[in-house]
Amino acid sequence: MIGPYRLPARTVVVSMVGAVLIVVLLLVIGGGVCVVWAERGGPGWVRVAARITLAAGEQIGRAERRRRRRARYRITAGGSGDSGGSGGSGD
Repeated sequence: MIGPYRLPARTVVVSMVGAVLIVVLLLVIGGGVCVVWAERGGPGWVRVAARITLAAGEQIGRAERRRRRRARYRITAGGSGDSGGSGGSGD
């Protein structure tokens, strides 16, 4: 019987995650291109995109530093240091 084929739910979720990651990667690459182009005197919209890219990078860097600082505090304060990240087999 030829009819509508339904993909398993896991396949759909994995393909959606892959699509989102590809879009994020393209945005990062495009932002980097805008930063380089703006440095060389690109048009106004490129300078705006470069400012947005650099601001997003700063925010991500700050969040990462805060996360590391909190993890270090937990370790030195006698906590287990386990932040619940990868490191076990949770399939």
